Amino acid sequence: MRAFILSSWRPAMITSQSCLAFRIVFAHVHIFYNLDLQLYLKDASVEGFR
Repeated sequence: MRAFILSSWRPAMITSQSCLAFRIVFAHVHIFYNLDLQLYLKDASVEGFR
């Protein structure tokens, strides 16, 4: 699996499909990070830290 990832990272091997998959993964990580940040800020504001 690691060899596949390394080979897919070569510029000549990058296809639109792998780019789309990367964008999907990045979007999910971004969404989950924002949700965690909002929950953290909500907990902090409830405890009066804001």
